[in-house]
Formats: sequence, structure tokens, C-alpha cells
Amino acid sequence: MAVIPGKNNLVGCGFKSTTPTTFTYKYEIEYAADSAGKDIKSQVQSWIRDTMTGTVSVTPGMTSMGRILMAIPSDAPEGSIKIKATITKQGGSPRTEYLYLDIKRLGLVQGTVC
Repeated sequence: MAVIPGKNNLVGCGFKSTTPTTFTYKYEIEYAADSAGKDIKSQVQSWIRDTMTGTVSVTPGMTSMGRILMAIPSDAPEGSIKIKATITKQGGSPRTEYLYLDIKRLGLVQGTVC
């Protein structure tokens, strides 16, 4: 998934269930590097504008989102981010998922059309 410098980007996981339930989640920046491989994890942490943990209630047939807002500055380097998501369904064991993000600038046409 691409995230765009100079814009607010919402990223996260969608939660579904066949029965009414609650999920808790915790996001952690596991890896972040610019295109040259330089560690930018501390920079990425400063872009987070939400809490990295939360609880989501889900009803059957609906998808609820657990998301975070990333305010990526326009001068941010292009690169990659790996976010670890630890998710626990009510009454269940924790499981781990990963979100992979690419920091990319839009071309003139993409930025105008999309």
C-alpha cells in the first residue's frame, strides 16, 4: 500500500466477524527505511497522529476499522515501512499481522486525477 508525502494517510486493519464481538489491536513500527536503506523509524514515529492501540466492536456483516493517522511531511524520504499489528479477538489468543507501506510521491497526472 502506498502512503503519500504531504498528505494525511489513514492506515490500519479491517475487522469482521460472524457474531457480535470485540477486537483489541496494537500497532508497532517494526521497520522503516528510506530508499537507500537508512533507518528512519524515529522519523516515522513522529508522523503518527493517533494512539497505536484500540478496541473495535464488530457486528455480523459489517467491517469495522482500527486505523491510525499518519501525517507524512512533504519532504519525507521515499522508502518502506513495516507495521506489526497484534490483534486479539474477545476470548481468543493474540495473532500477528503485518502492514507493508511504501512512501511514494504521486506523479502530476496521478495527483490530479486520483
